[in-house]
Amino acid sequence: MYSPDDPLIPFQVQVANLGDSALTSLAETADGLTWSIQDGAPVSLTAVEAVHELPDLPLLTLCIAFGIYAPLDAIRSDPAGLLGELAKMLATPEIIPECLRGPARHRA
Repeated sequence: MYSPDDPLIPFQVQVANLGDSALTSLAETADGLTWSIQDGAPVSLTAVEAVHELPDLPLLTLCIAFGIYAPLDAIRSDPAGLLGELAKMLATPEIIPECLRGPARHRA
């Protein structure tokens, strides 16, 4: 069972049809955190949503999984600017790194 005090946080990312105007959604369950992204949403816009929705560790985990290595302050101040070519893409299940597609535990 997930505990906010646990140094290992179960975190996964999924691309789904959210069915409303939301680009992203963060859900905290007994199993951990799941961040959902609207299928087909511009990645540059979902990056901006990420800095507002995600706690520090999941945000850093997300960035590292995509090969973005930057200080947290830089990520939070210019998320879309750090994306490079990824900023031009649309969210699809295929662009989510394998390590984020299912329940995974990441060290704090």
